[in-house]
Amino acid sequence: MLTEVWEQLVGKAHFGAFCKQSGYTRSDELEVLWTRVRQQGPWLEFDIMADRFLHNMVRALVGTALDIARGRFPADHIQTLLAQPDRAQIGLTAPAHGLYFYNVVYPPEYGLTLLEPLLQLDPEGINTFNPR
Repeated sequence: MLTEVWEQLVGKAHFGAFCKQSGYTRSDELEVLWTRVRQQGPWLEFDIMADRFLHNMVRALVGTALDIARGRFPADHIQTLLAQPDRAQIGLTAPAHGLYFYNVVYPPEYGLTLLEPLLQLDPEGINTFNPR
């Protein structure tokens, strides 16, 4: 169930419902390129790759996905919020103590590489997955 919910995020959409309003950005539109949910022992790992992120977005998405899995919301609730943003309708916000930023991938013309990316991008989109 969680995998199907998390996969609904892939694509270009307005993520305003999942962002704390702080006025630092002119647009809440972004593109999620890839997602994955997997169990690591007793833990769930939510991976997400996007062209950018909004303030508090990932924590709000994780909490909402978990609430959908618990039956608090229908399976298409994330799609509803992407189509009709309403911050009051998101799920619980996941705590920050399990969240970490893995890497940033810059376009090749910048010549900046921090770590081996999880995904290799080409002009056509995602073409190679590098599991950790």
